[in-house]
Amino acid sequence: MKAFNKLVGPEIVVDTGLVIEYLNGSERGKKIYELILTNEFINSILATPVLAIEVYYLLRRKSPREFVEETIKKLRSFITFLPLNDYITFCGEIKAKHSFALSDCCTLGLAEYKNIKALFIHEKEIDEQLKKDGSNQYTQRIIFIDDLQSFK
Repeated sequence: MKAFNKLVGPEIVVDTGLVIEYLNGSERGKKIYELILTNEFINSILATPVLAIEVYYLLRRKSPREFVEETIKKLRSFITFLPLNDYITFCGEIKAKHSFALSDCCTLGLAEYKNIKALFIHEKEIDEQLKKDGSNQYTQRIIFIDDLQSFK
């Protein structure tokens, strides 16, 4: 856990894939809960409002509205959703340079604005884009939690 804490720091930005994995209650989701939500070292979990929208529509496709609204309320109890206004330029710059999904650009934009790490789970789209574009100041903020020994 010490290595994980040293790598990510006490304040993190989380991506939609990570939150969905946690909400699914899978083995990976349980590990996310252990590494992030019960980790006393982490004192701030941040996300963009776009994450809340994505979680809402992904869940709403298969679940009643009341359930989804309760889930979003639950997320708000441990995730701080920061308004886009403060880091909108970072989001736009990242989107201009990469073909990442807008939500991923916003996650990276928030991480850049706060000068902290963004936790992701590997996704084909991001992996291919990183392979194509290489690393830069924005993508260096990405930590793929599923690459870490403490996640396995």
